[in-house]
Amino acid sequence: MSLSDEVGQAATRLPYAGTVADRLDVADAVTTFHRCADDGDEAGMRAVLAERVVTVRDGTEPRQRLRDEVVAELAEQAAAGPVQRLVAGHLVEVVGDTAVCTAQAIVVRVPTGGPPAASGEVLRIELVRAGPGWAIVRQESSQRWSWRGGDRSGPAEGVSS
Repeated sequence: MSLSDEVGQAATRLPYAGTVADRLDVADAVTTFHRCADDGDEAGMRAVLAERVVTVRDGTEPRQRLRDEVVAELAEQAAAGPVQRLVAGHLVEVVGDTAVCTAQAIVVRVPTGGPPAASGEVLRIELVRAGPGWAIVRQESSQRWSWRGGDRSGPAEGVSS
């Protein structure tokens, strides 16, 4: 059996559905969105967001928002001081033209004139196929831990993905 045959057989046993190419494209869309949010790249964020996006933070009621609202909020956060989101551990399931990506995120903010803050989050992102790529239609984030300027006693205000 050739190496490519072994890889093909192993891929069929993976616990997450969808082709490898689709799963990589979904993970790239999620990573691109967060990287563009860090950089305040509004065009880049718009390229991977659907026209309407549902956002859910820490179990709050889902909120349907226009793409431009989400982009403006994240661009404002980026302008307030350096932000870096490290998103990793993408697990992707693709069924037809829909996908769900779960991932872990470390979010670090250094607001101008304020103490640094960090949080660890679990992300659940839903996407739909949009032309040759994927568009984010829903993003849920659940904060697992937070830290602000030496205080780890409670949630860090304003730290979210």
